Amino acid sequence: MALCVPLPHGGPRRVALALLVLLQLLCLSEALRTEKPQKPPPPIPKVWTNRTYLWHVDCRTADGLGGHVIKVRPYISIAVEHGWQFVCNPKDWETWLHHTGNMGYLFGCNNLSSAVGDMAPYDLVAGYKWIGLGDLKNKSQAEPNAVYQMKECKSMPPWGASWPWFRSQFNLVRTADPTRRQAQCWPPVVEGEPQKLNVVIAVRKGDDPWRSFGAPTYLRLLSAIFLGGQMENITRIPASKANVVVIAEATQEDHDMVMLSQGFASMGVSSTFLLGAPEKNETVARQRLVRDLDCMALSDVFVASVSGLSDLAAAVQPTGITLVLEGHHTHRHEGVTNAQHVDVHRGTQNTFQILPHELPNARRVLVEASDDGALVE
Repeated sequence: MALCVPLPHGGPRRVALALLVLLQLLCLSEALRTEKPQKPPPPIPKVWTNRTYLWHVDCRTADGLGGHVIKVRPYISIAVEHGWQFVCNPKDWETWLHHTGNMGYLFGCNNLSSAVGDMAPYDLVAGYKWIGLGDLKNKSQAEPNAVYQMKECKSMPPWGASWPWFRSQFNLVRTADPTRRQAQCWPPVVEGEPQKLNVVIAVRKGDDPWRSFGAPTYLRLLSAIFLGGQMENITRIPASKANVVVIAEATQEDHDMVMLSQGFASMGVSSTFLLGAPEKNETVARQRLVRDLDCMALSDVFVASVSGLSDLAAAVQPTGITLVLEGHHTHRHEGVTNAQHVDVHRGTQNTFQILPHELPNARRVLVEASDDGALVE
């Protein structure tokens, strides 16, 4: 500890006075440090050691978020299967369609130096040994503290081992954001009040509307749910205890939207329509995409469209079930364990049969027409 003495009021030597002033300043500085200790520096981000990493070279395709997920999920599946950690490459999530920009933050890939959850920031592994995955003959012999690179860019429908990763990452980021802990498309949860079950229907209208199903198909499916249709392993929901949300890039005057609104009213079920033409403003488009994806994922029953975004919603859905409406010739949701396929045939009556599916909360439903084959338009 420094020796502190009072400053003299006089003295013949300026040098001595200067030394005393300096000594007094040192004493004052020490006193301040004693009274207000400095905060410790922030901890250095943890770097995983003795672990193998996988880096996927971005595809640069003109897809929306769903299309990008389809292309990257095979490589995330490889990482999960072998206990490797996927490295955050922001360009993997740079969407070139729907004006939504980079959506990597939805899964914890913020930028080259920031990632959360089971994803490694690029900057923290950039100094490791980088190896082409093609040079690895046996994945069990992968080197620790090494980054394996993949340059493949293929659309592979099955989710494989990737869907738990997507579900974990998506909900980790979502619950960390107070504005996203509850969906923004139905009334907030009020303690002590009975809660309705939320049924969300994604109707594809903006791009590739030919992939969509007409309003009669959706109404017949919901009639089976609300009015007691025979759907094995799917509990009937009373219409009075349900709320239906329709998400579509359409106007209120759209023929299907009008029919759905009238049909819901006749069933006695409350409904909300989230409609509008495709957005071109990036900020608004991103907000809309996140809102819609949260609504799909947090629904009790999600009726999926034929789209990559619906695939993703089914995979990240933490609770509830997904009903997948598709024809016999399509298998887009293979690997999503909470999704149920619904093979749809138009008819006056329907028989519902649950078929096996990869995702645990997905339901694959076969819908067969009556014997007379009458069409309902």
